[in-house]
Amino acid sequence: DWRGALLWLFVAVLIDTVDGTLARTIRVKEVVPDVDGRMLDYVIDFTNDVIVPTLLVYAAGLVPSSIRLICCGAMLLVSCYHYTNLKAITDDFRFRGFPAMWNFVVFYIFVLELDPIWNVVIIAVFCALHFIPIDFIYPTRTIRLKKLTFSLVLVLAVVNLTILIQHPLRNTALLAASLAIVGYLMAISLYQTYLSHRTT
Repeated sequence: DWRGALLWLFVAVLIDTVDGTLARTIRVKEVVPDVDGRMLDYVIDFTNDVIVPTLLVYAAGLVPSSIRLICCGAMLLVSCYHYTNLKAITDDFRFRGFPAMWNFVVFYIFVLELDPIWNVVIIAVFCALHFIPIDFIYPTRTIRLKKLTFSLVLVLAVVNLTILIQHPLRNTALLAASLAIVGYLMAISLYQTYLSHRTT
């Protein structure tokens, strides 16, 4: 049940957006000072954002069987690089290179239903983006155009959830709206990368 799996990943993303706020609200550091919540957060994020999406790519046959292990191995290895890179997040909360959010990549691979060889191309592009110094925005912590960006991310969540619920029916308008918002997020990431390089 691939759609069901993606719906659970969607729930995981929603939890991930509020878990830090909830932890600070109930003062986890004071209540259980010997527990490293940040480390637990990394473990859960790596599971939800990397391992499960990689398993979906392999088990659902989203790429040709002849290179399935290569694609999945590449996804895992570049994600390990991101999680161990001390410069992966800037001081003003921007991701340096693609932030290993394979759950989003796999969502689009799944709903667009492209030829498996195109899925290989998409995976290869995002693997490469781990090493290209583009400053991807952190939607919930961005400073520039904060209200607009956060509002569009909320719209994106609703649109993508609707797309998943309706699957396998294809709503072209919703897909176009979803990709347009992703285009905006990419454009603002490129713009802030340009600004950061211009000031250095």
